[in-house]
Amino acid sequence: MPDSGRLQLDERTSRALLDALLAHAPVAVIVHDRNLKIVRINAAFRQITGCGDEVLGKSPWEFIPEPLLSESGLKEKLPRVRDEGAVIGPEELRYRTPDGRSVLLWQLAFPLMEPDGTVKFVVAFLYDVTTQKAVVLQTALLKEADETRRAMLLMLEDLNETAAALTGAKRQWEETFDAILDPLFVHDREFKIVQANRAYAEAAGEPMEHVIGRPYYEVFPKTEGPLEMCRAALQSGSPAGQEILCPSINKCFFLRAYPIKHADGGYQFSIHVLEDITARKQAEESLKKIEWLLTKQLPMEEYTPPYGNL
Repeated sequence: MPDSGRLQLDERTSRALLDALLAHAPVAVIVHDRNLKIVRINAAFRQITGCGDEVLGKSPWEFIPEPLLSESGLKEKLPRVRDEGAVIGPEELRYRTPDGRSVLLWQLAFPLMEPDGTVKFVVAFLYDVTTQKAVVLQTALLKEADETRRAMLLMLEDLNETAAALTGAKRQWEETFDAILDPLFVHDREFKIVQANRAYAEAAGEPMEHVIGRPYYEVFPKTEGPLEMCRAALQSGSPAGQEILCPSINKCFFLRAYPIKHADGGYQFSIHVLEDITARKQAEESLKKIEWLLTKQLPMEEYTPPYGNL
């Protein structure tokens, strides 16, 4: 047999080979004459394709419907086997049987040649790989499903670790927040408190759950509306501060506002820190009182402090 794959056999050997193929080949065998009409088929062909003797005397394109015929290219390829002695395949061919089954085939076509080199028959083998393909596909799907499941488990583990880390970070942040002795709170653009520390809730005399979500000027320090200093800081984006007297608790604070921005420069929230300056103001008032009394040489009871009795 030449390397080209062509079979050059005498008549008797050719017939004997065909008979053996048709009788014993575990695959479907189709024998075409020079006109590419089917002249012989075997039992495997009948089983795989669902076709019988009705295809004898016909070319494949006379009973294979479109678009399967166009997809297979048989009408162009089989003449090459006859005219050029070419071998085509193995290649995949999808076929639908008369009873509606979808079959996946591998096709191999080759020439059987006369001693003078002319092609006598075009022989095609059809391998039914439907089951094998389904097994391969199922295996691939199972593998993909297993990989997906593993990926999801890893993702869930990462999420659990991330959630634990975030929970720990949140707890650590809150503990740090509460460790600050000065009253401190955070408000949004509507001046509503979104976070506060324990010192702020104690100064306000309110439980924490009554503090969060309310405008800070309704909680502490109580004013008719947002402080002008706070409005100015929000507008300018720069820190601001002012002294504020809280008669309800007999204290004086220096309140600082720090606007915090997003990465894009937009406003995010403001942090307010209330520094208790009561003792300092009391000391300043005491010095002023002594200085005033020494200057005026008046009794102490006649001195009226500008901040009241802190």
